[in-house]
Amino acid sequence: MKRIKIISPALLTLYLLISTSVHAQVANQHLISSAGSSYQANGFQMDFSVGQLINTTASVTNIIVTQGFHQSFSEIVEALEVADEEFHISTFPNPARNFLTIQSESDITIFYTLYDLNGAKLASGAFNTSITIDVQPLAKGSYQLFLTNSREELVQTSKILLK
Repeated sequence: MKRIKIISPALLTLYLLISTSVHAQVANQHLISSAGSSYQANGFQMDFSVGQLINTTASVTNIIVTQGFHQSFSEIVEALEVADEEFHISTFPNPARNFLTIQSESDITIFYTLYDLNGAKLASGAFNTSITIDVQPLAKGSYQLFLTNSREELVQTSKILLK
C-alpha cells in the first residue's frame, strides 16, 4: 500500500506565498524604504523591505494598489507651488479627539483641505483668522492637512493624528 503525505495548511500557504511572490516582482521597479535589500543570483532577483508581512491588493477602475510589492509606476496627481510669504499658522490640538482648530496670525484668506492617507478629500473650506473643524465623525488614525493661499500656493502641510 502506498502512503500519501499530506501537507499542513500552514505549510501549503507559506509555500504558495513564497512561490508566487518570487515571480511577481519586476526588475525595473523602485522603492524608497528605511530598510531592506536586493539580491541577484542565477538570473533571479529578490527585493524586500522591512514591514512587508502581508500582501493585499485593492483596485478601483484603473487604479491598483498592492501592499507588500514594489510598485512599477508612480503618478503625481497634483503639485502645488510653495508660497513666498511667511505665514504663522497653528493647528491644535494634535492629536485631536473631537475638534481641530486652525489659527492664523494674518487676516489673509487661507484655504484648508483635509485628506485621509488614501488621498480621499474629507473636509475643505476657507478662513481668515481661525476655524474649528469637527473631526469627531472621522476614524482614529493619521490624516494630512494642506493649507493654501488664494493663488493655490502651498502655505503649510501638517500630519494630523486623531485619537
